[in-house]
Amino acid sequence: MAAAIGCTPASSNDGTGGGSLSATVGSGAGGSTSAEPASEPAAPFALVELFTSEGCSSCPPVEDRFAELEANYMGQRVFFLAWHVDYWDYLGWPDVYGSEDYANRQRSYASAFGATTIFTPDLRVNTLTQQPPSVALSASSIDAALTQDIPVAITMWHDPHVSDPLPVAFRVEGAPPGSVLNFALVESGMVSEPTAGENAGATLAHENVVRVHYAFEPVKRGLLSVHVPEGVVLDNAQVVAWVQSQDLLTVYGAGMLPALPSE
Repeated sequence: MAAAIGCTPASSNDGTGGGSLSATVGSGAGGSTSAEPASEPAAPFALVELFTSEGCSSCPPVEDRFAELEANYMGQRVFFLAWHVDYWDYLGWPDVYGSEDYANRQRSYASAFGATTIFTPDLRVNTLTQQPPSVALSASSIDAALTQDIPVAITMWHDPHVSDPLPVAFRVEGAPPGSVLNFALVESGMVSEPTAGENAGATLAHENVVRVHYAFEPVKRGLLSVHVPEGVVLDNAQVVAWVQSQDLLTVYGAGMLPALPSE
């Protein structure tokens, strides 16, 4: 399968996954409780994860499909994450969004499902792999996910009493013991033009790129001070939160918050 879509598969190993674990999480939301919204219900959702790389020639067409899926499900509880991996950097173009942590997350998925290789592009809907990644197949998986009973509710809001660059207050209800609470700052609307590697000379458009990822043992409520990397345009960014099993096989609940509050 990997050869059919262009990029030679890389060897899988037991990566830790999970990205950066350094963030400030408080036990309270800060400020007045009058600023807190009502709890979101535990509602069906789909978490669409794409593992991609600017160094792989098979990825741009699938990133286009990824963006098409997002447009098709605009306004619905479908949350998109594009994890850029670093293992194609050796071809001559280091992906500025690439991370070894994100490649390790992909390796952990492969290990959880008994796979012996990882490759890009790799598209997953609520952890299940789409091979080959297609709009029709992924839409079918998304539609199925949107009918499932969900045990976890995540409520997020901007805390107006905190002056951090991006303070996100949250409540989590129903997280199973031993699960992991994840937050990702994702950014859209980026364009790059590689001068080396398999995509040399191409213009690449990126949506929902994971810029920062945190993973914690779930707490019922807290305040997360999200690091905003230099150059991130917050008008084009969102915070996606989800609760997932430690073995990465199950996603129990998810939610999304625009990086900037509405006027």
